[in-house]
Amino acid sequence: MAVDSKAQAVMERHMKKIMKIKGVQGMGVGSGSDYGGMNAPCVVIYVNSICNAGDLPKELDGVQVHVLMS
Repeated sequence: MAVDSKAQAVMERHMKKIMKIKGVQGMGVGSGSDYGGMNAPCVVIYVNSICNAGDLPKELDGVQVHVLMS
């Protein structure tokens, strides 16, 4: 899958802030349909078990966010 430039830019813009949240392991760009969402590019946030999902955004600048346990 080709990386969506808008989703990539949004991820890069918010990465420093998101990576400071306890339990966040990494970020990437994917397709929402791969994660049970809309068939649109999304930002994927990889977390471990100590992360509180309530601390994470549902969307960033209009791009959907999916959280995955790593």
